[in-house]
Amino acid sequence: MKPQRLFRFIFFASLTVLFMYGCVKQNPTPATPTCVSPKTMITKIPAKIVAGERESFIAKPGSEGENLTFSWTALQGQFFPPDKPSTIYVAPQSAGTVLVTFQVSSDCGPPDSDTREIEIMEPTSTPTTPTITVEAHTPTITNMTTLTVPSPEPSIPDITATYVASCKSDIGVDLVKAYTYQNPNYNSAPVGTTFPMNWILKNSGRCPWPVGLQWTYVEESDLRQSDEQIVLESSVAPSEEITITASFLAPSNAGTFESTWQLVDGEDEPFGPPITFTVGTYAITPTRSPLTLNEVEDKGGGVYLATWNFSETLDQDEYFAVRFWAADKPEDKHSLTWTKDQQYQLAVNNEHFPEGLYYLNVAIVSDWGLPGGNDGSWTLVYETLPKPVNVPYIPPTIPKGDVTPPPD
Repeated sequence: MKPQRLFRFIFFASLTVLFMYGCVKQNPTPATPTCVSPKTMITKIPAKIVAGERESFIAKPGSEGENLTFSWTALQGQFFPPDKPSTIYVAPQSAGTVLVTFQVSSDCGPPDSDTREIEIMEPTSTPTTPTITVEAHTPTITNMTTLTVPSPEPSIPDITATYVASCKSDIGVDLVKAYTYQNPNYNSAPVGTTFPMNWILKNSGRCPWPVGLQWTYVEESDLRQSDEQIVLESSVAPSEEITITASFLAPSNAGTFESTWQLVDGEDEPFGPPITFTVGTYAITPTRSPLTLNEVEDKGGGVYLATWNFSETLDQDEYFAVRFWAADKPEDKHSLTWTKDQQYQLAVNNEHFPEGLYYLNVAIVSDWGLPGGNDGSWTLVYETLPKPVNVPYIPPTIPKGDVTPPPD
């Protein structure tokens, strides 16, 4: 090869190598991001806590990244809040051993947790001050001792109260049900009588209700409460329901009455919205002919015939309700049927009605004048005394198609 051609070949080959090196350097291969599984460790937790006291717990997540979730759990006690690395733990009221677990989770791998054991101790009693007896003679003072009065300890803020106070912007109080007596389907009472009133309230907020809230009326009503104060004696956690009961005095006239109540705190400040409910009252007319129930006829095989006497005609919205219940479960009294007739035949079996003593009675019921009357609400006008029904052992019946023929 000639020297000139060889020189040009080497020159262009060098330019090509330099060009390719520059492209590779300007476009490096991107590094593959790594995803590290979460790690955690509890960094601050005491070994012993006095029952009912509060302590600060701190955990270190041990890893950084997005979509990290935290949770504090224990079989006893409460956390405020339970989903942050730093939390306040309220110890249970009883002594014992509690396992506290902090867990961190992410999208990068399985969750990691750290569990510690703490001892819940009984509160120490206040020591009694010993009595010092001074002899009746003048002592000789040989040394002068200077007594130092200790400064009072600084007050510790109530962390739980501070946390609950911060929740007042998210208080939720819902009325699940308001009913009279012991049956959630009742919402009425006879005129002029004292009757139990029940409310089922639900904490629909994100923070617990503190102890000491009062359930009180905020608007005057013809329905009068017989009791003085209704105080919540325990805390109510979020999504938890409680039942409150009080004695009411029904007005002397029949009708439907509204009453508005509300939870208030120890300073009479409203805690949640006001709640309005209705109660119906009815009059039992003594001039009507009596309703009498005859003895229940046992026809055998679990079949019974109930008959009753009533010389008047039921109103259009009135019915006879035949009710049946076990002797040891009066709260399960329920209607078998509503009818305009004056007899009813029922058939029972041991699958639904085990062998034992039961009671049957007949009531006159009405669905007039109550709000929401088409959702199962009704008014009891009158009911008879119950009659006993003894349900014996009843052999189960086998359908004809299931009978196995005898062998040949």
